[in-house]
Amino acid sequence: MKIAVLMTTFNRITNTLACLENLFKCCLPKGYSINVFIADSNSPDNTEKIIKKNFPDVDIFNVGDNVFWNQGMRLAWDRALKINPDFFLWLNDDTFYIRMR
Repeated sequence: MKIAVLMTTFNRITNTLACLENLFKCCLPKGYSINVFIADSNSPDNTEKIIKKNFPDVDIFNVGDNVFWNQGMRLAWDRALKINPDFFLWLNDDTFYIRMR
């Protein structure tokens, strides 16, 4: 089962890196995989470049200036449709998952 993780970012590289690190540490059930799609609105902190370097499998793409959360998520959704995911997860970059015992 494919899960498309959708995110939008602007100039929040510290949060976005921490979120991705946490996300990729999550234990998925057998047979599940995640594909991350991030719409970046010309972040001046080099978000796109840094994410590509640290997470080469993440599909981060520039959506131009003044693209806010709603439009960014729609663009990420459109891009994710190409992999025909079974599920979508809308994720804010200040969200972290914890493992409950």
